[in-house]
Amino acid sequence: MESLRAVKIALAILAIVTIGAFIYGFRNKIAEYLNIETFGNLFFFSLEDLGAGSSIQSNEEEIIISSSVQETEKNEVYTNLPEGFTSEDVSEYYGRVRIVSASAISDTTNPLKNPSTIRINVNPRDGEKINVTGWKIQGNKNAFFIPKGTDYFVPTYGGTESDIIISKSTNLSIYSSINPIKINFRTNKCIGYVNKMYSFNPSIGGSCYSIPSKDFNYLSGVCQDFINASNGRCESPYNDKPEANYLDDDCKAVLNRMNYTSCYNEHWKEDDFLLSEFKIWIGINILDSRHDKLLLFDKNDKLVDEYLY
Repeated sequence: MESLRAVKIALAILAIVTIGAFIYGFRNKIAEYLNIETFGNLFFFSLEDLGAGSSIQSNEEEIIISSSVQETEKNEVYTNLPEGFTSEDVSEYYGRVRIVSASAISDTTNPLKNPSTIRINVNPRDGEKINVTGWKIQGNKNAFFIPKGTDYFVPTYGGTESDIIISKSTNLSIYSSINPIKINFRTNKCIGYVNKMYSFNPSIGGSCYSIPSKDFNYLSGVCQDFINASNGRCESPYNDKPEANYLDDDCKAVLNRMNYTSCYNEHWKEDDFLLSEFKIWIGINILDSRHDKLLLFDKNDKLVDEYLY
């Protein structure tokens, strides 16, 4: 009887060990599938383990989806390429820098009367800086390279030209005419005075600051009439008004602020002083008077944009 009992106990122990080994192996297989580590407990794994495995699997799915979206976006950017170009010929700026208009010389017998104009919009990403100096615009017959310029048109000497680097959405206005001041520049909130000082063709337009009334409303009525006649019009109050020279010193102190130098010195450090247009003169015409195809290339000779008219 005792020997039979011992055999039954041995069989029971063997069965327990066998079942335990099976569960242990099964548990590790699940852990391996879920990409989690096994723990000391022989028979059970926690819900946290399952959560970790699900998170990892979810992250992998997100990466796959993200890569797929990026690849789709890339393919969408490179659709409808000009004839003869492949995706390998395309610049990283393709689709973000565009030729938005081109107007040819209307009177070919007098090309200086109405010069040709090409306008390009440069639209950098947040934190990005795009250096456009040295980029090429190629027409059917002629081409030119975008030159240097200055962000700040400094009174008296204009400033020092360097590479044109764009960090926010900016329009480049490129003229075939001759620049009377021999420097390319970004417009600003005082540039209207410069437009009145020189004979630009075409006119560069522009506005200028108005002197607030609180700065002169305590002065004589005659003085205030002189100020109001020119205030905000980007012109000197002394132009064709010799009587202004006989006003008192307090009045002249306000009148003397109505010029580019004073306007620039008062406002150039303000965050919104610079405007979103860059004026560029190249002194040559590359546009056909009737029809043309313009190709814009970056410094690496990669295609940025095409424009037909």
